[in-house]
Amino acid sequence: VEPLNFDVLDALHESLDIRCKSAALGSNGGMGLYGLPVSHMDFERYLKGNSYEIANWRESRSESLIKGLDMGVKTHRNYSMLFDQNQFRMKILKVVGTYNPTAFGGVGADLTGKTVIVAQFVPPRIGGRIGENGQRILEDNPEYTVAELALMPVMMKDVFYNEFGTALNTLGSQTYFGPQAGLNGQWSWVNFLSEDNPEGLIGNFRGKYEIWAKPSPNAVHATAFLYRRCVEPLRSRCPIENAEVNPNVGSETSPQTPTSYAVTASNAEASTLVATVLLPNKLAAAHPGQAVKVEVTGAGVLDGEPLDGYIIRAGSAPQYTIALNGVTGLVAKKPES
Repeated sequence: VEPLNFDVLDALHESLDIRCKSAALGSNGGMGLYGLPVSHMDFERYLKGNSYEIANWRESRSESLIKGLDMGVKTHRNYSMLFDQNQFRMKILKVVGTYNPTAFGGVGADLTGKTVIVAQFVPPRIGGRIGENGQRILEDNPEYTVAELALMPVMMKDVFYNEFGTALNTLGSQTYFGPQAGLNGQWSWVNFLSEDNPEGLIGNFRGKYEIWAKPSPNAVHATAFLYRRCVEPLRSRCPIENAEVNPNVGSETSPQTPTSYAVTASNAEASTLVATVLLPNKLAAAHPGQAVKVEVTGAGVLDGEPLDGYIIRAGSAPQYTIALNGVTGLVAKKPES
């Protein structure tokens, strides 16, 4: 399963134009427009992952790089972009190298012997904290954001119609209201005689909703794509790591010999040693928390010993403060070193 692919969508577009051109939602320069309900984040990551597309995007929609979606992104390669914040997503549970339908209740016999991905639906909302009425309040689902798979139907006209039953404007008992979307069917007052309700005064309104899906001529052309979402976050970088800002970025990754250094915590009882070193050049990707390897020469038992450490201060680069681990044991063996 690959990420969003507009080359595949181009082939589908050409096929739909031949099979059912009347299914287009509109036109763009004489070309039919079909709708794509997709996550705007997935669409943006598709652009970032394709050098050709991102170059075209910068040239044709440069203002969108600043203002973003409020510019009203309408179409892309003759598809109308319908950004869906509640699209159907799934998380991968397992990958079965050789599928055996008997292990899955006989489902998918035609996939026998093939590699199959088993995925589970992930709802966009889940029940969170309990509200005043004892019911859980819906909140966003963290797993929905990082779900690996998504379903993208292609929006077309005349696929099927929803036919509704009788429109309602009253619940009975002299209650009236205007037309309400989705309130179609029958309402009635229902109560059950019991010891607690002997006179039938306690009951409920019960609604029976009526809706029928009627296939239309383009139902046989309905199409949906399963695609892999790019959920891995990009690493953010500092200007020193950007070659367009710092021309020396390519020459700052090789090992350097300090021009000076100072050990600010040399007690052999300490768990770490903290050293401040001054290097000839600034290091790329040298930020607080970055793991480094330090090799000491001409220092007795430390001579040639690779030491692991972490940068704890880089604000005065090329002067860095490094916390070295595993030093105290070596120093304790030969303190004069």
